[in-house]
Amino acid sequence: MRRSISLFSLAISLLILSQVAVGEDVVAETCKKVAAKEPSMSYDFCVASLEADPKSRTADLPGLGVISMQLMISNATNVNEYIKQLLSDGKLENMTRQALEDCSSLYSDSISSMKDAINDFKSKDYNGANIKISAAMEAPTTCGEGLSQGKANESGLTERNDAFYKLAGIALVITTLFN
Repeated sequence: MRRSISLFSLAISLLILSQVAVGEDVVAETCKKVAAKEPSMSYDFCVASLEADPKSRTADLPGLGVISMQLMISNATNVNEYIKQLLSDGKLENMTRQALEDCSSLYSDSISSMKDAINDFKSKDYNGANIKISAAMEAPTTCGEGLSQGKANESGLTERNDAFYKLAGIALVITTLFN
């Protein structure tokens, strides 16, 4: 009886390990494609980003597509919270305040676009998802341009904009793999 239980435990362990290995292989292969299609994209950033979600360990390529878009939503939410913290400073110049409010609006719109992109992707409307990801991808660029026109001290916003842009690049390349 003990032998059959230990064999069963071994079989389950091997199954779990093989699923983890498959997910890691999918992440590695996908990130190689991302880095090849998007030269400014770091393979290591791609892997680290996707592997930050534990579901990536067992995900297939469509699963990674959804994960990449969920990462964008999470990041945009965090960036928006950071912007709100900056806006709470009562000493901001009007031009800086307006630029930050615009950034907040852009990131809010991006979150909405990404939710729609996930729905499109899940319904196999990859072109629709691609368009919505591309639209969301404009948020950090437009935000940065608005801040640079004033005398804004971005206080870490530039790095956050860059991270969102890179996450969008990952999601965009993954969706194009389905077209």
